[in-house]
Amino acid sequence: MFVLPVLLLAVGAVQYTRYLVDRAATDSVRLLGQYEARAGRIRQIKEDLQDLELLLYKSMTISVAEEQATSQQLEDKLAQLVKDVSGLRTSLYGDGADWAGTSLNLMNRLQAELASIGSLLILSDPASRQKGQTKTPTTRGLEYAKRISNVQPHIESARKLIGSLDELQRKQTDKLLMQSQGLAWQVTWMIWLFPLVVLFILLVGYFIFEYLVRRPVMQVAQALNDEAAGKPASADIHARSTETKLLVDAFNNMREQVHSRQVRLESILDHAAEGIITYDGECRIESLNRAAERVFGYREKEVVGKKLETLFAKYIPGVDTENLGLLLTCKGSTELSETEVEVAARNSDGTVFPLSVKISTYEVAGKKMFTAIVEDVSERKAMIENLRNMAEHDSLTGLYNRYYFVQELDHLVDRTERLTEPSAAVLYLDLDNFKYVNDTLGHKAGDELLVQITSILQKRNRRSDLLARIGGDEFAMILYDITEDFAVNVADIFRQNIHDYKFMYEGQVVDVGCSIGIVMVEPGSTREELLARADFSCHAAKVAGKNKIHLYSKEDQKDISELSDDIGWTRRIKQALEDDLFVIACQPIQKSDGSLRHYEVLLRMLDEKGTLIMPAGFLP
Repeated sequence: MFVLPVLLLAVGAVQYTRYLVDRAATDSVRLLGQYEARAGRIRQIKEDLQDLELLLYKSMTISVAEEQATSQQLEDKLAQLVKDVSGLRTSLYGDGADWAGTSLNLMNRLQAELASIGSLLILSDPASRQKGQTKTPTTRGLEYAKRISNVQPHIESARKLIGSLDELQRKQTDKLLMQSQGLAWQVTWMIWLFPLVVLFILLVGYFIFEYLVRRPVMQVAQALNDEAAGKPASADIHARSTETKLLVDAFNNMREQVHSRQVRLESILDHAAEGIITYDGECRIESLNRAAERVFGYREKEVVGKKLETLFAKYIPGVDTENLGLLLTCKGSTELSETEVEVAARNSDGTVFPLSVKISTYEVAGKKMFTAIVEDVSERKAMIENLRNMAEHDSLTGLYNRYYFVQELDHLVDRTERLTEPSAAVLYLDLDNFKYVNDTLGHKAGDELLVQITSILQKRNRRSDLLARIGGDEFAMILYDITEDFAVNVADIFRQNIHDYKFMYEGQVVDVGCSIGIVMVEPGSTREELLARADFSCHAAKVAGKNKIHLYSKEDQKDISELSDDIGWTRRIKQALEDDLFVIACQPIQKSDGSLRHYEVLLRMLDEKGTLIMPAGFLP
């Protein structure tokens, strides 16, 4: 606010000083020129007056023959003197100096003296010389002496007047020099005064700026630093100008907004279900919310400033350690940004548990920061494991269920595609008298039977093989790394153990047998084909008289195709019953004479397009 006035003052002072210097230089040059010219004229007048006086004294010693020439020289010199005096007088006209009047007065007196000298310098009467009158040397000498004595006072007076003019000229020159010196002092004072004035203005401006602007701004800056550092608010800021008042009001409003947002943010963080950790690029912890405190068992003040590895463990079964190594470095945290990973964490009491971590990055004042959203997934993993067990295991026997068995069969089919010979077998086991147990002894007895049969099968089953319950009284096994003969022997052992088993329930004894179908897993077979073949083989064992085993062979392919056709028609008959696709046809029965006797009602089936299907097509 002070720059423009100071700048204008500086420009004005420089211009005024320049004007004074230019004017002084111009006037000095002009006046010195005038004084020099006048001094030259005065010197010339002095010389002319001196020459006139010399000619006058010389005229006393000249002869009569030289008289006329000397008289002419006197007249010429006097004329030149009058001319020079007139020129000096002319140069004084128009001079506005205060000494011009004095100079003109001296010039008037000088011209009067010269006029007197001119009137006294006539040596002879021209008319007398024309008449031939002559004078004796004595008479002529006396006459010259008398005239010189008459002219000499006027010459002295003229000399004094010229001296006065010369003195006056010197005084004016000295006065001019004094004026120039005064102007020089004035310029010097201006030069010194300008910095002093500028310094004074700057000092005044500084104190005004200090009082009105700088102190309030410094107070606002200190308050901002205190706010940033979380220190208590500084003393009240006094605004002494409109601008600083606006700044202080804006700061107070900002502080209120920041406090309000901080309170809301802290409330949100404290009530957030997920734990939130913030740490810097050196993996030093800066803050924990309450949920994170509950997860790790630490108070925030106990871990702030410590390395992030304080909260994590090196290893936990089932958790990848590579992600933990990335997490504990700044570069690795950047790579894991926006990715949810699972690592091993350590509680304050040393307990190790699985932790889900999702990291995000941001920058504050050019400093890279990280936010980690953490959650203890122990219960979730336990629940998932329980759900997986429930989804993959039979609730009654604890064996794998049909879903898990089919998934493993898919994996087996994929591995077998890279082989050239069968190396695994699928056994399909069905209890023979299970329906009798359920119907006579009740379902509770049936469940107990299934549990005991499971125990028998598990005792004879290898750890590497897979045993599953895939139906009510149906079990299935996958035997790995086994030949066809060995698979038949194993199936026969299972059959014999179950045949030798006597089921006792509430005093009643029931013989329980089983039928087992065997199919070797050949390269190129599909899951559906293996299940169908195993089911068919078990069915063939039952048809053969129960308590038998049957190994699937190529000769069984024709039978299984017919069975598949029967199964397909069964499905279509059920669908026709649901969609009301059965119709009747009345076949008239006539007598021999052609009269109607009665009708025979026949059953027909319609397909999806409404075409009639005769009974031979859908009844075996």
